[in-house]
Amino acid sequence: MDRVVVAAVQQQMRVFEKQEEYQEDVYRYMRLAQSKGARLIVFPALSPVMLVPPLVSSPRLGLLKRAEKGQGRWASLMDRMLGRAAEAAGQAIGGGLRGEMNRLLEKAPEALYEAYIDLFSAAALKFRMTVVAGSFYLRTGEVESSKHVCFVFGPNGQIIGQQEKVHLTVEEMHFCQAGLNLAAIETEIGPIGILIGEDVLFPESGRLLAYQRAELLINLVACDGVTPFSQLRHAFVARLDENELMGIQSCLIGPNRLTASEQDFGGKSALLMPIPLSSHFDGILFEMGAMTVEGIITEPMELFRLQRQWASDTPRLRQGMRVLAYRSLGEAYRSLRTLDQAYNSPVETMMIPASPISEILNEAAQSKPPDEAIPPKPEDPVELERRRLNLTGSGKKPGLNLLNSPFSGNETEEDHGNR
Repeated sequence: MDRVVVAAVQQQMRVFEKQEEYQEDVYRYMRLAQSKGARLIVFPALSPVMLVPPLVSSPRLGLLKRAEKGQGRWASLMDRMLGRAAEAAGQAIGGGLRGEMNRLLEKAPEALYEAYIDLFSAAALKFRMTVVAGSFYLRTGEVESSKHVCFVFGPNGQIIGQQEKVHLTVEEMHFCQAGLNLAAIETEIGPIGILIGEDVLFPESGRLLAYQRAELLINLVACDGVTPFSQLRHAFVARLDENELMGIQSCLIGPNRLTASEQDFGGKSALLMPIPLSSHFDGILFEMGAMTVEGIITEPMELFRLQRQWASDTPRLRQGMRVLAYRSLGEAYRSLRTLDQAYNSPVETMMIPASPISEILNEAAQSKPPDEAIPPKPEDPVELERRRLNLTGSGKKPGLNLLNSPFSGNETEEDHGNR
């Protein structure tokens, strides 16, 4: 799809007395997105925590409401004092909002799961839109631990995919089970990849989804503070730039009663793109104006610009990576050791020597079926590498040779003169 209108929600954390109130909040954003022709809408990480208060008992709900009123921007001195008292009482009785959430996950996980699925399935069907629901802690079946998971719903209201968070925070590790893989999800606008929170910090996350043909990466955010959000924003732009993909970042804002830091959630929801394609060379297509204001960004994304970028002569990040140079990285991953483990246990770390190009290519050729085998030319390993990596160009200028390009350091005078 060459051009598609998408929506990134920046949602305010609130305490609702009834599930219908939270549903109306979700529908409010979807009506705005629909009015501008959006085909896909993204809600932020942990936003479905607003399903919790309507499921708790009335006295505890009252304390949560009073505490929320005291944290409002325009709260009076009296409201602030009563709010702090209600917060303290709620913590003493049931651990506040986080305690109520944990209690539901332990005692009635099916109620929370059903409320989540019913809400976003109905929203997708009502507005005929693909919905990337906010990620949340859910537990299904006989599984002992919850997972931080995001579901994706198609325009018919059916679940078309889900993504579990792979890299949990220290707090999440106490009650959550980490996901084991990242997988692109096929939608009506094309394959998408979802990165929840800290998953975006690892370059391999974006690269794996790019290998699975994802054209759009989505980052769901719930950051308690400016510093962690800045880190996620810069990391996400890097993932998009190094894989030449478009991206959507959706942020939760408002009072934080879920993490130990107790700093308010903040962030700037945005539509993002590779740095060379952005007008200010910062990777930003559109973003919210402030980290503390709720709202929605609904704008078109011109995916055809990616196709042009992929076929351009330079820098050709998707075509030009010298895969053979990173062969030892695959060996290091197979050892299942982190960088920290490798650094602090140098005696146990096996340094993997680089194999000669001809040896690697001959090995690869032998491992392929006969009809795909590379014609053996041991006398010319560079030519074999060129054929294996298909570095002869894929755009309107066939024959571009990256092995003799300015990026390889082997450019000849003849090549330079022919430009």
